[in-house]
Amino acid sequence: MLFRVTYLIFIILIAGCHFSIKDSNGTEYKITNIELTSSEKEEEDEKLILRNVNDYLISNRDSITIIQNYWYLCDSLRIRTLRDYDVRHKDANITISLTKKYVEITPIPDSYPISEGPLAEYLINDEKLGTLYTYRLKLFLTEDFKVNDAHAQIQFAKIDHEGRGRVSLRRQIDKNEIYSIKEKLKTKNWH
Repeated sequence: MLFRVTYLIFIILIAGCHFSIKDSNGTEYKITNIELTSSEKEEEDEKLILRNVNDYLISNRDSITIIQNYWYLCDSLRIRTLRDYDVRHKDANITISLTKKYVEITPIPDSYPISEGPLAEYLINDEKLGTLYTYRLKLFLTEDFKVNDAHAQIQFAKIDHEGRGRVSLRRQIDKNEIYSIKEKLKTKNWH
């Protein structure tokens, strides 16, 4: 406990001061900008990111095809639940990177306990490619956590003769590309 208090006092003293450090060659490094972070600031940042991402998803629902695809997939007609899972869009679908430079969004979470199995699966199938396995949006953030760019990735997987799933198509879709899953279901041209 005493160590924590001493360390906290040391950090507070450092934050209010400007000082320099010399290395073994005598080169002096000035330290002038030290910022303390706290769990409260982290929580505020995450709330701001979620708000900005949700605003972006809603405001571009009809104008950016990769966003349209996301909303199209967040429909119970395109997802079969295997366990208790709500397929609608929610903050839990958004994963914030550790660096807070991007977020990834998926209609069905990619991670789950192996012993419990996946939460749901897509009901989109292609004769040659198999089943839609993943649709992931990646939104890139500015320093003030606004969305400034995006792309998506789509993956299909097919069960091979040994019963193992193999990725049969992995494709990145750029933000300005017209790649509508709704239309691809009709044309069957996923490339």
